[in-house]
Amino acid sequence: QAHRKREPAAFDRVAADLPPGAAPVGGNWVSGREIQPFIRQSQESEGDARLVLAPDHPRDGAFRVTVQPGLGVTESGVLLGLTDNPAQGLSLLLGAFAETGFALRTVVGDVLWSDRYAPWEPYQTYILECVVEGNRARVQMFDADTATLQSQSPWLDLPEGALADTGKLALFTRGGVARFWSSGRWEEPLSPIVSDAPNLRRLASGEDSP
Repeated sequence: QAHRKREPAAFDRVAADLPPGAAPVGGNWVSGREIQPFIRQSQESEGDARLVLAPDHPRDGAFRVTVQPGLGVTESGVLLGLTDNPAQGLSLLLGAFAETGFALRTVVGDVLWSDRYAPWEPYQTYILECVVEGNRARVQMFDADTATLQSQSPWLDLPEGALADTGKLALFTRGGVARFWSSGRWEEPLSPIVSDAPNLRRLASGEDSP
């Protein structure tokens, strides 16, 4: 019994079963299935990890991911519009401010919009969405039920050249484990812009809070 082989975990059995064309860049990416298929970044480290997904998507659309960050993750979410040009693309991430908040940035780090006090907790599941129309974009964050809005931006002007006509999506984590479901592009967003988004009504406290 001391030499009995360990029964492989679900992650071990399907470690090679990532989506066709997916290209890991750092981390340890595996797929699994519970109620529905998911992808997990299972490496606990301080480094960045991304899984670039195929195929390319058109520039416009509602780009969406469901993410469940693990304990210790400092950032997790989705990158969109990635090309061979390392300066092209956007990042939509939880944890943009030392494990707090929600933000849209360019892949080179310029903050286009942020909600420093967007509420999220490890092991809870959230939906992040970036809606792109031409040279503008807006972002929103929901609870896992797809209906409870937590944070929403107005329309934002994109820097010239930030997005090409087509680009890839990538799942992203920094500093730990996270699970991802249902990443991709949709024609319609989950919600239009509302006049009373929670981030506009939130009572925040901090050095820069009004």
